[in-house]
Amino acid sequence: MPENKDRGASWDTDSMIWNAKSLQRVVKELDHNGAKSPQSDLFLFSGVFLASPILLSLAIEIALKAWQCQERKGAPDRTHDLLKLFDSLEPRSKKLLEDGMRSVEPFTIEDLLEEGMRSFEPLRKNLRFHKDAHEHWRYIYEKHGGIFQTATLNRALTVIIDAYDKRWGDSA
Repeated sequence: MPENKDRGASWDTDSMIWNAKSLQRVVKELDHNGAKSPQSDLFLFSGVFLASPILLSLAIEIALKAWQCQERKGAPDRTHDLLKLFDSLEPRSKKLLEDGMRSVEPFTIEDLLEEGMRSFEPLRKNLRFHKDAHEHWRYIYEKHGGIFQTATLNRALTVIIDAYDKRWGDSA
């Protein structure tokens, strides 16, 4: 049996959610301040373009790991893969989060065509699209760098945090 490096570790899930909210707030400030700066400030525009998706994906990772810790009463998975983190949640948690995402995510004809007869799962679809954002972001300068949908990442994070707060108490 492999040694559990996290044995005895304390997972402060309220602090984890606080950190996820803090990262989301930073993105909001970056977007807001970027909009106020002169259009000639390409450094700021590029910085916001590069920073926002990775901060949001990190925040989602932290928030999903807080869910895992609450459900398991122990350590979260050691992965950055957003889809793996989501898929490891209890079925009722996944349903709760998908229901929340359905209420804020627009349904398009592309969704109908892509999903076919399966149930529409906007959160899972979003996390699948961004599942390896950390890897793609680190190599953004390469030919196949990342393409990110910042608005959907932000909605997904909001749904995850709001549902967490409703289920385990408002942490901030």
